[in-house]
Parts: sequence; C-alpha cells; structure tokens
Amino acid sequence: MRPERVEHRGGKGLVIVHRCTVCGFVRPNRIADDPVRGDDIDAVIALMSGRG
Repeated sequence: MRPERVEHRGGKGLVIVHRCTVCGFVRPNRIADDPVRGDDIDAVIALMSGRG
C-alpha cells in the first residue's frame, strides 16, 4: 500500500488514502494523532503538499 493523498472527511477528520501497488485497491485510514505513537506529522504535511 502506498499513501496517495490526504482527505478531510466529516466525522473522521483527516484520512490518508492508500492505494495497493499491485491491484489498485484503495483504503482510507484515519490519521493517528497520539503524540507518542501517532503518525509522523511532517510526512503527512509533505503528502498534503504533493512532496510525499
């Protein structure tokens, strides 16, 4: 699965949309905002700006 984009979804907040590199299956995953074990916010920002 490769991260493709970040979207805002009502009720869920920000989600990272992943696409399978083999079959093309798409799956959204909520961003983990836990400060200790959460997602790398710098990587999320880079993905949102098109640099990811």
